[in-house]
Amino acid sequence: MTECGDCRTYSSPGVVRELMNRGKIPEEMANNPFTRMLAKGWYQSIDMIAEGLGSEVISYKPAHDFILAKEPIETAVGVIEKGTIALNHYRHIGKTREGTEIIQEQIWYMDDIEQTRLQSKMDISRRSGWRIKIEGDVNLIVDIDFPPELSQEEHVAQGMSTTGFHLVNAVPVVCEADNPGIKTYLDLPMITGCMGTHVTDR
Repeated sequence: MTECGDCRTYSSPGVVRELMNRGKIPEEMANNPFTRMLAKGWYQSIDMIAEGLGSEVISYKPAHDFILAKEPIETAVGVIEKGTIALNHYRHIGKTREGTEIIQEQIWYMDDIEQTRLQSKMDISRRSGWRIKIEGDVNLIVDIDFPPELSQEEHVAQGMSTTGFHLVNAVPVVCEADNPGIKTYLDLPMITGCMGTHVTDR
């Protein structure tokens, strides 16, 4: 799964500058403990997918690339200065016992899709959104995008809602689960939203 995001209007300095390393020089990124912490978080979702497939991950491989700004870029968390990181490309790869690779990829950038203010360019499949690619029997590519008429600010806000709503809607089924403890999608029934008062048994 690949997540693409123009993050210029994302207004959390802690996330953008510390977790994403935006505005840092490469040496700062290399020594940032949050980079390793973030990788461990993605490995958890890779483990869950492997478990759902009846397998297990036997090795992990992180790959972190970046592109620097070639001029100052105005953002919601201040200026990304020339010579600092303006695009991060993270890949976290889990190899299963059967040899299948499960890949979690993020392309987070501080420019428009044309990347004219960056020192080089990379191929970005979408301005913001997700691509899920499955190679096997059957081969599938599933693209998830926000409507093109939304502003960049609306893209960011709806991206946050996409995450938040699912967590909130999971609260009842987590609380009603048989045994206390950490629950994943593999432990719970299908999680849906609620738009009315009619109650059905799931």
